[in-house]
Amino acid sequence: MRWTDGGAKLQLTQVTKYPFDNKIELQLSVSQPHELSIYVRIPSWATPNPVLMVNGKQVSEKVEPGTFASIRDTWKDGDRIEIELPMPLRLETVDANHPNLVALLQGPVVLMAVAEMQPTFNGQSLLRARPLNNAAGDWSATSSDGAQVTMRPFMSIDKEIYSTYSRIRS
Repeated sequence: MRWTDGGAKLQLTQVTKYPFDNKIELQLSVSQPHELSIYVRIPSWATPNPVLMVNGKQVSEKVEPGTFASIRDTWKDGDRIEIELPMPLRLETVDANHPNLVALLQGPVVLMAVAEMQPTFNGQSLLRARPLNNAAGDWSATSSDGAQVTMRPFMSIDKEIYSTYSRIRS
């Protein structure tokens, strides 16, 4: 992003593999030192303890998930903002009327169950899914019948049969 403010030319460049990595770096290029506030969104799911640093030093203000963190500084060319967002697995129900129909998410990414039929899982077993560390970003979860179910990020789905929501037994 490029803009001009009070005679200073500024550029903010994002360097990241997000959402496949939880680290984000914002690099600043400025024509002259310039004071301003930069607001960084901290998603509500980024718990516990998101980290926000400027030039390798943690900011002194508490960083709260679900808010915008404000960083006011006199920015110089080459300054950088580093963000580290925890991306825990979590379940989200389809709606209040169907508490046993859930999606599995890791940070902002919905993990789809790649299976011929919608799988069923026991209780919170989906939260015990393990990463497969492959190029697609797949995870593996154990269904209620003991089968291993591939959980694939939505953006990696091609022609597979998949389910966004899975049933869980209490």
